[in-house]
Amino acid sequence: MLQDASPSLIVTQASLQNGLPDVAGDCLQWETLVSTIAAYPDSNLPRCTKPDSLVYVPYTSGSTGTPKGVEVCHRGIVRLVIEPNYLDIQADDRFLQVSPVAFDASLLEIWGSLLNGATLVIHPETTFTLAELGTVIREEQITTLWLTAGLFQLMVEERLQDLSHVRYLLSGGDRLSVSHVRRVLEQLPQCQLINGYGPTESTTFTTCYPIQNSSDLEQEFPLVDRSIILRFMF
Repeated sequence: MLQDASPSLIVTQASLQNGLPDVAGDCLQWETLVSTIAAYPDSNLPRCTKPDSLVYVPYTSGSTGTPKGVEVCHRGIVRLVIEPNYLDIQADDRFLQVSPVAFDASLLEIWGSLLNGATLVIHPETTFTLAELGTVIREEQITTLWLTAGLFQLMVEERLQDLSHVRYLLSGGDRLSVSHVRRVLEQLPQCQLINGYGPTESTTFTTCYPIQNSSDLEQEFPLVDRSIILRFMF
C-alpha cells in the first residue's frame, strides 16, 4: 500500500520506523515532533482545502489480486457523515473503531464521530476474540456500530446481549442472514438495524436500508440497473 500510494511524508514512531519497507518519501518520528508542535498556537489553521481535495486513500479487498487504493475527497466524507439521512448522530453517541484504517468502513467510524462532536472509542487490540469485542461494546456503551455481515452473524449468535446499548447497528458487505436479522428485531427493540451497501469508490455507502420490522424481510425488490447506481455515485 505504501508503494502504491507513494506518500511524500510518513509520520511514524521511532520503534516502528525500522519495520517500514523502503519507499519514496521522508519519515518523521512523532516523538521528535511533540515539543515542536507544542510551541505553535492552538488556534485553527487557515483553511486551504477544497471539497475535491484528497483526504484519504482506503484500499479495496483485492478481488483482482492486488489491493487498489481509492482516492477519497473531502466532499465524499462530508456527504457520508454530515446530517446523513440514515443516522441521527448526536454528541452523546459513542462510535467504536473496529475496522482497519485502510478499510473504508473506518471513514464512518472515525469521521462520523469526530465531525459530529461524538466520542470515538478505539478498540485496544488489532486482533481480538468475539468475547473481547463484546466486552468492549458493552463496557464502553457503544451506541453506533458497524459490523461486516459475517461478524454481525457471529455477534447475534454468541454475544447478542452485548449489543443492548447500541442504537444504530449497521452491517453489510454481503447478504445478511434473515434469521439473524429477525433475532435482532425481536430481542433488541431499541436498536435500529441498517443494511448498508456501497463500493469503496462511493465512500463507504451508496445506499442504506433501515430494517423496521419482519415484514420488510418478505418483500421482493426488483433488480436495480447498475448504471443507475454508477450515475448516482459520480
